[in-house]
Amino acid sequence: KDLELLNEFSNILRGFNKQQSSDTNHFQTSLKLGEESIRVFYASIYDWANKDIDYPGSNIKSHVQMDDTEWEVKNTQFDKLSEIMLLQSKLIEDGYIDFQIPLNSAKPDVNSWDQNFTVYPVGNIKGKSTGDPKININLASQKNVSDFLKRYQSNNADKSTKQKYADSADLIAEVLIDDFDKQEYYKNFNQIFSKLEGDPLTSGLPKSEEDFFILWSNWYDIHLVTEIENVRAEVRAVVEVDRDENGKVKKENGEYAITIHDFQLH
Repeated sequence: KDLELLNEFSNILRGFNKQQSSDTNHFQTSLKLGEESIRVFYASIYDWANKDIDYPGSNIKSHVQMDDTEWEVKNTQFDKLSEIMLLQSKLIEDGYIDFQIPLNSAKPDVNSWDQNFTVYPVGNIKGKSTGDPKININLASQKNVSDFLKRYQSNNADKSTKQKYADSADLIAEVLIDDFDKQEYYKNFNQIFSKLEGDPLTSGLPKSEEDFFILWSNWYDIHLVTEIENVRAEVRAVVEVDRDENGKVKKENGEYAITIHDFQLH
C-alpha cells in the first residue's frame, strides 16, 4: 500500500515545474523536481504526520525551522494544507528543491498544492473503508479524468489491477466524457462499466470503476469573489453534505444535513 501511495505522490509531483527565462537567450526553461527530492518529500510528510514510525529518508527530525520560528514535528495528521509549506521550506533549505511550489494559485497553468491535495476526505464514500480519493465522474472534464487516473500509472512489471486500469487513462476519459456534446449523467457504476465495455477502445478493462469514481460529491471547496462599489469581498469555505443512497441531501429535523468545516471572509 505504501509503495502505491509513493507512486501516486511521485506521479503528481513529476508534473510540478516552474518556468523561468534565461538571462542570456531569453528562452524559457523548466525547473522540475528530481526523483530523490520527491522521495525525501514523501518521507518527510509521512514523518511529520506519524508518531510511531521514523520514516527512512525523511529530512526532518524533532523540529522544523522556518524564518525565526521553530516548529516541533507534529506527529499527527495534517489539520491544514498550509503545513506542507513548513516541510517544503526545510527541503529548500537543505537543497532538495530549487523552487517554491505555491500553496494556491489563481492561474490554472501554475502548479500549486491545493490543485492536487487536501486535508479533507473529498473522494471517500461514507460508510466504506476504502480510504482512497476518487473523482466525481459527473462533474469532471476529459482532462480531469485523464489526469486523475494517470496518478496511478506505474512502470513496474508487477502492476496492480488499479494500475492496469489507469494505463488506459486517456481512452477511459475519451469514452466516458464528452466535452463537446451533452454529457451523459451516470446514475450507477454498472452504467459506467457498460459504457466502457461497449466501446472497442476500452472493452476488456477490469471492473475497477468504483476504485476511481464517485457519482456525487459530499465535499465542496467554495471560493467566491465579488466587488461592489470598489469594495472587494472574498469567501472561502469547505462544506460537507450528507447524502442518502440515491445521492439526495439528507434532512435532519427539517434542516439539510450540511456541515461547514472551514469559513473565511476577507
